[in-house]
Amino acid sequence: AVSCFSLKPAQAQMFDFNKALDCNWVDPVQSAFLSNHLVYKEKDAELQKRVTEQFIKNIDKAKIYFLESDVDGIKAKMKTVFELVAKKDCKFASESQELLVKRVGERTEYIKKTLGKEFKFNKETEFVYDPDKKTFPKTDKEANEFLDKYIQFQVANYLATDMKMDEAKGRVIKNYERNFKRLKETKADDLIAGYLNAFALSLDPHSTFFSKDYYEDFNIDMKLTLEGIGATLSQDDGFTTIESLVTGGAAAKSGVLEPKDKIVAVSKKEGKMENVIDMDLKDVVKLIRGPKGTKVKLSVLRKEAGTNKKFDVELTREKISLEDNAITIYYEDKVINGEKKKVGIINFPSFYADSNRGGRSSAADLKKIIAEAKAKKVNGIVIDLSSNGGGSLDDAVKIGGLFIKTGNIVKQSAMKKSESALADEDKTVDWNGPLVILTSRVSASASEILSGAMKD
Repeated sequence: AVSCFSLKPAQAQMFDFNKALDCNWVDPVQSAFLSNHLVYKEKDAELQKRVTEQFIKNIDKAKIYFLESDVDGIKAKMKTVFELVAKKDCKFASESQELLVKRVGERTEYIKKTLGKEFKFNKETEFVYDPDKKTFPKTDKEANEFLDKYIQFQVANYLATDMKMDEAKGRVIKNYERNFKRLKETKADDLIAGYLNAFALSLDPHSTFFSKDYYEDFNIDMKLTLEGIGATLSQDDGFTTIESLVTGGAAAKSGVLEPKDKIVAVSKKEGKMENVIDMDLKDVVKLIRGPKGTKVKLSVLRKEAGTNKKFDVELTREKISLEDNAITIYYEDKVINGEKKKVGIINFPSFYADSNRGGRSSAADLKKIIAEAKAKKVNGIVIDLSSNGGGSLDDAVKIGGLFIKTGNIVKQSAMKKSESALADEDKTVDWNGPLVILTSRVSASASEILSGAMKD
């Protein structure tokens, strides 16, 4: 299970939380991780080595940009990275980013040249795709030889959708150009967040550092509410596209916006319109989201009767309930040995919990759903955790208690020598009939805790 922690009061007082993330944060955040971790407590040489390797892996996962000499250079700069960040020196991050931008620019130009008129598609191409089974290239020639094969694979993916060759080549080129543009626009606080996430992942695969943006998204998932226009957005070919409208949200109530509309500009706080074509989706979302009651203006492009129609729409942001992520139940009748049985199937996508008084929680919602199922006289219940990646540990314990009189659900370790049982102490049993729990490889954290405890 993933454990979360906050900075201790003494640590928290060192910072103004309204300021951007910078190098001043790094050493105290690392220390906070280590003071809370079960295994690793010291910033030793072995941990330093793992952090460096994870940092490099994070910025060139596919091993298609950096050369072996580039990696050696970064490792040399980060050889004493813990000492550097203690002195508030994070130049290694910006220098690594500059080198990455240089290499991505070179590879992008090579790809544009390769996918010219002389390009020939070869469906017999074979290459090692898994980065863990290949090394960084030693020379530019070796890097380009891999790219020759890799872009055959990328073009093939588009051709498989019945796309014409010229369009497929154009899409591949645009993807590399867009990635290059995004890298050049990377902000300093994103580099620091990237390093801290590499530090967290080097401790274990379940620890993560949340940047401000990711933390905001995490809170939305946990509370099942956000303040915005009520539209699901995606990015396609540089455009931010409306995938669907949330019922009751500002976008749906306007009667103007439709799925497949492309948002090309968004108003900023001062009212000026900012072009968002080729802008990273998370940055577009930040412009669109905002406090309930405030207004946002969108410039929209719609394909209509073979032509592009452009129009503006002003929306008032609202508080939106993300019902799709809440627990729901449906019923199925089954005939077993000639006898009709009713089964309640519970879709359980996440363990959510709003910490505000009166806020919604998965434990409270499931308790109500079980009461409803009993009223419908179901013969059995299925809880589907097959797409549930976890969430609130407290709710996992409370939900376990719905099915047993009393008893431990999970043991929590604060330190190696300090352990405590998180137990159900309420003797009430909400459901004592047949129960099936579905899990998959995706089920994690609180899902594993609940299913493991119920199996026991």
